[in-house]
Amino acid sequence: MSIIYIDVKNDEDSIQIGDYRKQHLYRHIQLDVVAVYESSGAQASNIKNGCTNHPEALITYSGHGDFDYINDYGHTEIFHANDNNLATYLQEKIVHLHACFAGDSLGPEMVRQKCKAFFGYNDYFKAPHEDDPDYHLIDHFMNPDETLVIQLNNGATASEAANMAILAYESAIEAIDNSSQNGNYHIFIRENKDAFCHPNKDSKYGDKSATILMSV
Repeated sequence: MSIIYIDVKNDEDSIQIGDYRKQHLYRHIQLDVVAVYESSGAQASNIKNGCTNHPEALITYSGHGDFDYINDYGHTEIFHANDNNLATYLQEKIVHLHACFAGDSLGPEMVRQKCKAFFGYNDYFKAPHEDDPDYHLIDHFMNPDETLVIQLNNGATASEAANMAILAYESAIEAIDNSSQNGNYHIFIRENKDAFCHPNKDSKYGDKSATILMSV
């Protein structure tokens, strides 16, 4: 497998998510990571060069997004739905964007421009903050995306990986229902699940049978 790993850590929220991913997800996939872009190294030009240098890969990104773009460390757009050259960077890739809203317009456009499959969110991604008394619930909020990436890296199809992520969400919902003292998190975890975009949800998110099998 080949993974392009991106954590844009440029404010409190993105630092929290990026640090969590590095401590938990990264150790499961690090042997297959061919390029890492973090913090000030997560610049649009560097990331695009990495994408062209690794023609078939899984891109996993955390950072800030909007309906039609995702940003780099300096708040420069990395990919935008209005860019007609997305295929230059994304053809034959599976893309996972752990970012708010990017599943709305950007994800489908990535697929239209030959990305194999897209995973992300079409609304806010919500999670407890480090200073929250319910921060211990963070594992439940992060585990579905972690499960997704690990499954894709293990050779699962987009459909199979999405199903495993949904099962992780269902387990998280049950766990939070049984443990949280803050009623909002019962709502937030369900809203994350509803906002989760994947090929099983809609064909605009790509090919259910897509896999990343080639190591480059």
